[in-house]
Amino acid sequence: SERMPELAQEFYHEGPSFARARLAGYLDARVAAGQLAIEDTLLAASQFLEMAHGPLIKPCYFGVTVQPDDRRIGTVIGSGLRVFMAAYGVKPAS
Repeated sequence: SERMPELAQEFYHEGPSFARARLAGYLDARVAAGQLAIEDTLLAASQFLEMAHGPLIKPCYFGVTVQPDDRRIGTVIGSGLRVFMAAYGVKPAS
């Protein structure tokens, strides 16, 4: 990013930032439908994306591991989803 800051910014806006904004839009609709309780959907989208792909992608970036298998992908995404819903799921009335 230091050598080609324009390219890095374009990549960020067309990739991670775009995905986060799309997911935030989806979360906004779920909040409006009463299915989720989220104050900052852009932050929540970032959190979910990091939980869902960080443990899978980051080790590959640094050559620590090869591409994860389907079982590992399911485990990481399932865990991230459980954490996300524990934080943002609408709690049933007691």
